Formats: sequence, C-alpha cells, structure tokens
Amino acid sequence: MWAIENPGASPRPAPEGDPPGKTPAILLLGWLALLLPWAWLVRRFWFVTDDAYISFRYARNLASGLGLRYNPGEHPPVEGYSDFLWVILCSLFERLRLDIETAPLILSAACGALLLFLVFRLLLFRFRMHPLPAFLGALSLAAAPSFALWSTGGLETIPFALLLFLAAERMLLRRTGSAPLAGAIPGLAAALMRTEGIFWAAGIGVLAWMLGGGEGRMNRRAALRYFAVVLAGYAVYFAARYAYYGEPLANTAYVKAGLGGAVFLRGARYVASYFLAFLVPFFIVPGFFAARRRAGGKTALALAALAAANIAYAVAVGGDWMAMGRILLPALIVPGAILIAFLLDAVRDGGGARRSAAAALLGGAIVAMGVLPAFNIHAFPRSFLAKLDFRYHASAFRTEREQWEQMVLTKSIWKFFGKQLKEIAAPGESCACGAIGAIGYYSGLYVYDTNGLVTPAVAKGESAAEARSPGHDKHVPLTFFMDEKPTYLLHVTPMTSNVALSMIRRWRGGPYGRDYVAASIPLTQERGAPPTALLYFRRIRPEEDPGEAWRLFLDGFSAR
Repeated sequence: MWAIENPGASPRPAPEGDPPGKTPAILLLGWLALLLPWAWLVRRFWFVTDDAYISFRYARNLASGLGLRYNPGEHPPVEGYSDFLWVILCSLFERLRLDIETAPLILSAACGALLLFLVFRLLLFRFRMHPLPAFLGALSLAAAPSFALWSTGGLETIPFALLLFLAAERMLLRRTGSAPLAGAIPGLAAALMRTEGIFWAAGIGVLAWMLGGGEGRMNRRAALRYFAVVLAGYAVYFAARYAYYGEPLANTAYVKAGLGGAVFLRGARYVASYFLAFLVPFFIVPGFFAARRRAGGKTALALAALAAANIAYAVAVGGDWMAMGRILLPALIVPGAILIAFLLDAVRDGGGARRSAAAALLGGAIVAMGVLPAFNIHAFPRSFLAKLDFRYHASAFRTEREQWEQMVLTKSIWKFFGKQLKEIAAPGESCACGAIGAIGYYSGLYVYDTNGLVTPAVAKGESAAEARSPGHDKHVPLTFFMDEKPTYLLHVTPMTSNVALSMIRRWRGGPYGRDYVAASIPLTQERGAPPTALLYFRRIRPEEDPGEAWRLFLDGFSAR
C-alpha cells in the first residue's frame, strides 16, 4: 500500500505482486520503443546553442589552469554562469581534449535516455499501471520537442531534470516512505547543477515533510536527514564560491533583477504561449484528478506541486528567450507526462477492448498535439500566437520551431565570427559585444558584455525602461564601454552591404568615428542572395591617421 495516501479518497489498492505481463522484458522492450521517436527527434534537433559556449569558456579556462573565470586575469573573477556542476563536467571534457561540441551533448542525451527509462519504470512498476497507459504516458515525454531538443543543445537542462526526478522519486513517490540519503545525493547535485537548484531541492524536502502519510513522524525524520545532507553540502559549496567570487549571488541573477510587474507579465506570456503552442499541458489538470483517485491525493499533490512551482518560476523570472519552453522542462513537462499516464490509466480502467481503444486514441492524440509544433504545425493560427509574443527584441514573431532555426543560424555565424577574430586579434586585445558565447569561446578576446552576464557594471545597473527579451533587460549600448577602450566593438547582426554602408557613414560622425574605424568580415552567400557582412569597429592605432583609415575602408567596402 502507498505510504502517502489521501485521507479523503480511496486510492486503488495495489495488487500483490506485479500484474501479469509486467516483466523486465516488457520494460526493456517498451523503453527501446520509446527511444525510437525520441532519438529521431534528437537527431533532427541536434545543435549547440550559443549560450553553451559561455560555460565552455569557463570550463576551458579552468582546465587550462586559469581559474573558474570567463576573462583570464580578471580580478575579482565574475560568476557569469548558472550551472556550476555542468561547467565542472565540461572542464573534464576540455582536460581530456574531447570535442566540446560533442561530448556534452552525448552526456545530455544519455541523461535523456535514462530519464525516459526511469519514468516508464515508475509508471509500470511503482504505480502498477497497465503497459498501454504507462507506455503512452512516457511516449508523451519521449515525443515532446522540448525534451528532445534540450537532450542536445550543450546546456545542463536534461541532466538537471534527471537529478530533480531522482530526488523527487526518492522523497515523494515511494510506496514505502522516503529514502533520505538516496534523495539527498541527487538533490544536492541538482543544487549544484543550476543556480536555482537549491530552491528546487529544498522544495522537495518541504513537500516530503508536508505530505508524509500515516507514518508522518518517520517521514519527518527522513525529511530532516534529507535537509541535513543537502544543506550541509550546499553550505560548503556556497562558502567556497563566496570566498572565490566575493558575491552572494551569481552575476546571472543580478542580470534578471528589476522591472517587477513587466517581467511577470512577460513570464505569463511565455507560459501561455507554451500551453497554446503544445496543448499537452492542458491535460495535466484532469491527470491530477485521475492520479488523486488512483494513487492517492498526496502523490497527486506532489506531482501537481512540482508542475505549479515550475510555472510560477517561469513567470517570476520573465520566461526564457530560447526555443521550446526550456525552463518548463524539469518540473512541468516531466511530472506532466506522469499525470497524463494516470489520465490514460483512468480511461482504460476496467479493461476491455473499448476502454483500451479509447485510452490508445486519447494517448495518440496527446502525443500528436505535442509533437506537431516540431514541424511548425499549430492548432491556433499564427496571428493568434503572435499576440503572446514574449521575445520583445526580435524583429518579428517566431514560432518555437522558427526560434530554434534562428538559434542554429546565429550560433554558426557567431562561431565563424569568433574564429575570424582569433586570426586577426593580437594577445591581450579586447572586445565589447552582446553575443558572448561562441564569439568569446573561439576568439579568446577579453570581453565586455553589453547584456551583463560577465560584466557586473551592467548586471548591477539600471534595467531598461521597458522589458526586453528574457535575459536582455539590462542591455547597454557599445558606447557604455568607451572608457575601457576595447580593441573591437562588435555589431553582431549580419547585414547587406548597402545597409551596412549607410550605417557606417552615419556612425562615422557619431561616437565611434574619432577612435574607431569600421571593418567587416564577408559571409559566404547562397547563389543569387545579396552579399552580407558582419560589421565591427577596430580601435585606430596610434600611428594611423583616422581620416585615412576611414577612406581606405570605405573605398574597399564600396568596391565589393
């Protein structure tokens, strides 16, 4: 019987032993079947997002003996990452000279495959579901574009989701009470994997304390043991990072501070946009009631509380500019798949061909609703979805699929730009720019960040008058860094030669013209497309005449 039960409901009693047909072979075969659509989507979305290179640069500097810092030699160092444990893992890849664009993705994908296995096993054996609803519930996760896309990407999203699942499963979803040590280890790892992970780990402990069943005293003791391990381990980490960085919070946290209600509104648009694009989250509500009846109210409450907390977090931080609802994955999408499985199990209740067919039909519809946005197919018209656009800095509304395509394109451009700068830059030179991922990793330049992730002067400054896209609220112009005299000022937007020439002539008489001269790097073009270039400014050398430097550039640029 369940150790966490709802006093006001009568959950379905667990049968003695496993139901017929529930064998390790069924678990293995079902998992392999789940891997097929998931692996296909992972292969389709395989990419590295530009922000991952920020962590990669920290990892490379650490592996090279330069310390856990973005700009070598900077003192005090700046904590411009949100994923300490992931940076440490990536530093091992750098130390072993493994391809940094491959090894982290393989690790993330392996975590995704393991998470799928654990969810399916939980449904099949812990919750004692029939294989059909258990498989379809897990399939709603396997075929979720968000889950597949962020099984790649180069970020810690899926490993973080796996750690949260392990902690929640040990502390909240066991039939025989909490397992504090087994839950505390992944809970502590989650606290180290993401800046906000400590709040998730603590929340799981609080839920374990509050939702203890008839053996409440025992469960409260288990929760205290869980807290002792998690908080003691995190205290050691916090003391070490505070001694190293001299700040109580990561610089990335200061970047997101400010604007208040405007940020919350954008976060609400982010959540609403995800719900209307994918539709699957709407089935979580009936799934909660099904779970309440079939597994007990406290099991259902634990899953629903995780999902609700994830929604609240997304609203509080103002959403995320990246594709496919990335920050909703760890505690909304994964617990949501479990609740959907309960809904399908309730539809199939009693067995028989009709009920099984109804469960299969509903499960198939849910899976289809979730996967179609991967192909840019939506239930609502584009004009309607555009009304909830939360990426305020984008020139036009993009669907989640289009945002991923844009991320793939821009990363390839910034990587090219960074490699080109590496060829022309001298040791010790610097740049000011906004896209500091691949450009920073491949160029090796000292970077002044206009978005503030690695630049405290921006992160702790005033927010923009109006909310921008998530993570860009404290953006400053390149002129903000003129007193620092960076070697290069990087405008990281490709533009046609005619548009670039017009802008260059206008800027020549502006703040750049006296100390900087324009320069550009041409981009490879498809046949018939207008030539485009990456525009930047380099500091005029003491021996150069500014007027002559500008004349030479304009003559050469106009001749293209």
